[in-house]
Amino acid sequence: MRTTASTRAGITALSPLQEGLRRGMQVGSVLSLGVLRTPEQYRTAGIVTGVGGAVAAVWAAWKGVSGAAATRKRAHALKEVEKMR
Repeated sequence: MRTTASTRAGITALSPLQEGLRRGMQVGSVLSLGVLRTPEQYRTAGIVTGVGGAVAAVWAAWKGVSGAAATRKRAHALKEVEKMR
């Protein structure tokens, strides 16, 4: 089987997906002020952001549940005090 290249020597041809990824990485590098330049850095930043977001969501849910429990306890204690009067 013979294959032929559709490019001249020294010119790299990118697929539309590869071109989109290349442009996205260029824009992302500018937006991140040069901090993120390689796919590995983007992956690591995504993982760190995802884990941080999950921790924040769990913390917010915990605070909501514990706050609701405290409110219930206060209401119950107030009812008990009012019964004593």
